[in-house]
Amino acid sequence: MRRALAAIASGTGSQRELQSAAHELVVALRQANQPPEQMLLHIKEILAEAGMRPTYASPEMDGPLGDGASIYRDVIAWSIRSYYDESEGSANQ
Repeated sequence: MRRALAAIASGTGSQRELQSAAHELVVALRQANQPPEQMLLHIKEILAEAGMRPTYASPEMDGPLGDGASIYRDVIAWSIRSYYDESEGSANQ
């Protein structure tokens, strides 16, 4: 996921690549028996290392900070979905 975030920051990565990288990391963390809280902490640490922080700014905000906040929110949402989708898939097997 670090590489995918760096690629996004440099303008060479895609949202799909980042989503896939987040999913792969979450699956690995879940398989390592990480509870959802620990998984989210790990994801947030990686986002912070990439210089991304959550923001509570107004929706009118645009530019790099607005874009970073959107990426941050997207990665968190994808991670939560991936964690629970994987959990449901395991329970159905």
